[in-house]
Amino acid sequence: MRLHVNIEKELEVGEHPEGFLRVIPITGGTFTGKMFNGKILPGGADWNTQIKPDYTHVHAKYCIKENDGTIISVDNEGYINFTEERRIRTIPRFTVSSCDAKYQVFLTGIFVGELDASMSEQGKIEIIIYKLE
Repeated sequence: MRLHVNIEKELEVGEHPEGFLRVIPITGGTFTGKMFNGKILPGGADWNTQIKPDYTHVHAKYCIKENDGTIISVDNEGYINFTEERRIRTIPRFTVSSCDAKYQVFLTGIFVGELDASMSEQGKIEIIIYKLE
């Protein structure tokens, strides 16, 4: 599944015991995949904590809405080491209440994500989510 996420300028919360916290608002977007297509809903955010100058923890929470109206909650967490590259590897987790067999993959599958941070200055992030087989 490929997500094209629209973001706004980060909000600097500031220094705290675990590092420097920035919150990046998620304002919308779209997602596409073999079985799933729809919109990213506004209202989520990435709680992004810079632990060291080149090492950051990312933790985004947001909702996506499938074209049939089903809402899926996404909790996506990972780390980035900027000395190595600008790709972030994440572990997305999903919550969905639908009893439809189509959505059972979100409850039973194991997923990994890859996020390209290079476009963030343009107000967009691309996330690719893979289901492990």
